[in-house]
Amino acid sequence: MSLLDRWKNLAEDWSSWARDPGHDFYFWHFNLPSLLRMVPPEAKRALDLGCGEGRVSRHLLRAGVDVVGLDISPYLVRKALDGDPPLRTILADGTDLPFRNGVFDLVIASMSLQDITDAPKAIDEASRVLEPGGTLCLSVVHPLSSWQAISSRPDSDHTSYFEERDYDEHVYIGEKSIHLHSAHRTVSSYFLMLAEAGLVCDYMAEPRPSAAMVQKYPGLADMRRNPRFLHIRGRKVSLPAAGA
Repeated sequence: MSLLDRWKNLAEDWSSWARDPGHDFYFWHFNLPSLLRMVPPEAKRALDLGCGEGRVSRHLLRAGVDVVGLDISPYLVRKALDGDPPLRTILADGTDLPFRNGVFDLVIASMSLQDITDAPKAIDEASRVLEPGGTLCLSVVHPLSSWQAISSRPDSDHTSYFEERDYDEHVYIGEKSIHLHSAHRTVSSYFLMLAEAGLVCDYMAEPRPSAAMVQKYPGLADMRRNPRFLHIRGRKVSLPAAGA
């Protein structure tokens, strides 16, 4: 099955996982705050690329950003529409965005690009719908983490970090687990995708929890040693005209 088909089947489980109050502390208290530090404070019009059930979109809405959520899963789009506050949400493919050029000043992709098979095309489309000077803020599973998930399998045969491939991973928090399907890519692959889409990378983070945060949430302890998330910001530049 493709990543797309697998995620369509996973949609209901993911919505339950994401909407369990206080459950996903990795996201709420660690991943999301680091991602939001990249968002320019002047952002007004945003596209949430791969919005899922809408948790990032709702946060942006409450911060005063005019946001549109987009997802390819009909189930997740319905959940986003039914959220509080309800979202303007579009059912569409992230590699073929139904928007004119330059209509957003922010595209945010929270843990979605690793789940899109043609990620270079999705980033190219994100760049297209950004106005000059606009930003793409993305978070993905850190490539070292995805490589460790692959190489720890008994059948990995000492897989190289540089070999990009799809993989499965079981994630556990408390009594809950979820079976995720994603693509392992290298750090340099993400930088190259942005560069080829006309985006200049001006910020990168490998968030690391503080000792105080680990004391409050012991489940974060391993992330003091091993990066779990990678955050990158790309700013759209206006290239000089030919012959200029």
